[in-house]
Amino acid sequence: TMSFRKTGVLIIFEKNNSLDKYIETGEIIDSVISTKLLLTIFNKNTILHDGAVIIRNKRIYAVKVVLPLSKNVKYTQSFGTRHLAAIGITEETDAFSIVVSEETGEISFQIDGEIFQNLSLEELYQRIVDAEKE
Repeated sequence: TMSFRKTGVLIIFEKNNSLDKYIETGEIIDSVISTKLLLTIFNKNTILHDGAVIIRNKRIYAVKVVLPLSKNVKYTQSFGTRHLAAIGITEETDAFSIVVSEETGEISFQIDGEIFQNLSLEELYQRIVDAEKE
């Protein structure tokens, strides 16, 4: 839905490394994951849309979270803030992330400081399943 609507999205999935130091920059909501809630959070007209959503224990734990930006020259020339934040958090922690570009609607997946772009929903699903196993 967000890809089709070209809604900018940045979702971080916490794994073993605690993201508490980043979470304290945002707002804790600790809620069940739902499409309607994510659509509301990332709506440009809400105050929560800037920043990242952190998923912890299969719940939307925090919103409007500020993340470190990747300084990798391989990425800084090609990507904007949302993508650089998604890559940056995966360079510093074992988290993985999903970005939807508001310009193109393209879905990307970030893990271990790498980005995988233009994913289909099936490819995204498989990457999430694989990342959760690690």
